Amino acid sequence: MTRPRKTKIVHGAPIPASRAIFKPAGIPLNVVPVNNITFEEYEAMRLVDWRSKSQFEAATMMGVSQPSISRLLTTGRQKVMDALVMGKAIRISGGDFRLAFRGFGCLSCDHKWEIGESDSLAPEKCPKCESNDIYSLKKEV
Repeated sequence: MTRPRKTKIVHGAPIPASRAIFKPAGIPLNVVPVNNITFEEYEAMRLVDWRSKSQFEAATMMGVSQPSISRLLTTGRQKVMDALVMGKAIRISGGDFRLAFRGFGCLSCDHKWEIGESDSLAPEKCPKCESNDIYSLKKEV
């Protein structure tokens, strides 16, 4: 029997659906192969490669072991490089994770709300005034 997967903690603001896919310019998405990167792989790369955290710090923040972070980095980086070298699109979706926070606010109407447990993407618009001027209530790590 296999061991159950551990739910990782994602500290970065969720990505809006409009930014969850990257593709080569000038090629329609429906003809480009897509590499899927999980939110955990994205978060591990965000913390280590972009925020310059050590693997140990990233592991502590995500609630997993350092070898788990190393595996996430390896698979995530392989997928990114495969997409860049082979001209594929990259989609960020899926995985076993929970958000460290879920609160958002609107700059237009000052409305504040939380997204649901099942939501993994950031809202595109304010539910009250439908403005696109939304922000995360928690400062990113």
